[in-house]
Formats: sequence, C-alpha cells, structure tokens
Amino acid sequence: MRIPKPILWAAGLVLGVWFLWRIAYPAFDWHQKLTLVVETPSGEVTGSSVSSMRVTMRPGLFMDSPSIGVAFFGEAAFVEVAAGRYLFALVSNGAGWASDTFAPIAVERNFTSRMRLIEASRGDPAKDIPRDRWPMLVTFEDITKPETVREVEPEDLAAVFGEGVRLQAVRLEITEEAVTEGALDALLPWLETYPEAALLPKIDPNDWSLRATLRHGDFIRRP
Repeated sequence: MRIPKPILWAAGLVLGVWFLWRIAYPAFDWHQKLTLVVETPSGEVTGSSVSSMRVTMRPGLFMDSPSIGVAFFGEAAFVEVAAGRYLFALVSNGAGWASDTFAPIAVERNFTSRMRLIEASRGDPAKDIPRDRWPMLVTFEDITKPETVREVEPEDLAAVFGEGVRLQAVRLEITEEAVTEGALDALLPWLETYPEAALLPKIDPNDWSLRATLRHGDFIRRP
C-alpha cells in the first residue's frame, strides 16, 4: 500500500519541526546517586539514594526570554549511624548537586555544555559535593514522631550521635542505577503522598522552628 504524498510531506514537516525544536530547546536526563559516608566507633557506615533529574529548555512566551525547567524526583539518602538512630540528607537542593559537582560555572559557563558534561559523567567515579552545596542534615529524636526532627551540624555529628561519630564525605555519582523507591516510605511510614504537607500537622503562623518549616517534600519528591 502506497502512502499518499501529502501525508508523507506532513509527516516530514512534523519530524523536521520536532528535530529543530530539540536542537533549539534540548532536554537533559540523568540519575544521580547521593552517598553519605559516616565514621563511627564501630566502623564506617554508608547510606545512598538514587534520584532522577530532567532539565529542559523552554521557549519564551511573547516577550519573555527562554527559561529552564527542572524536574527532580527521588528520596532523601539516609544512614543508620547507631541502632535506631538515622541521619538524613534532605533533597531540598538536590537539583543543583550535579552541576555544582560535575560541571561548575568555573569549568564551563555555557549552560548547554554544562548539562552535556553532566550526562557525559555517567559511569565516572563518585565525586565529593562541594562543602557549601551539601544538603541539610537532620535526624529524629523519635523516628515515629516527625515533630521531633532536629538539624545536625555536618562538622559535629558527635553532638547528636555520640563521641567518635564523624561525617567523612557527601558524594555524588551520575549512574545508570534505578531510582530508589520505597526505602524512605518503609522507614518513615508517616510520610504523606502529597509532598507539600508540613511535618507539623498544625502550624502556628508565628512558629518558624525547623519542625514547622520542613515539609514532606524535603524528604521525598514523587513523580
């Protein structure tokens, strides 16, 4: 059966427009693995989580300039530092880890080239995330009660977990591994499906404490 020429021309036009669109407004995808490395009196312990990143260039509308769209999905990496005591790395700034680690502006200023550098790093050894870009670290006095959350200073884990506990590294790797799913839900069953829910059920407008400002979306971003 011969396909009519008008249909072939239309299909070719659509394909051509799509191809030019992808050149003008490219999309970049990768999986990134965050690992916490902690030294304890009983030896080194680690915890990791793999998240998904998609960065797209968006055309400007009317007089607006083109913009960048970022979709980040994944869950907080965590490590059991002591029996029943966990350290969590929040995902709040997870979208910037890869560019800061594998393609900082000091190396390449062109945005598209930076994204390609990240994609090209797939399979390379993990790198230490720059100290000023580390995620916020938190723990819970009682892991069944989200309101008991407290921030942990990276340089002073011993103040929370006891003498001899030290954060050795926060590392990132661009990987082919599947996105981590279910580990955080199993550990924190109180996490809600709606990511914007607050850890504290009822927030006083004048309460700016950590438990009142942290949200479920700081621990997990769902597709």
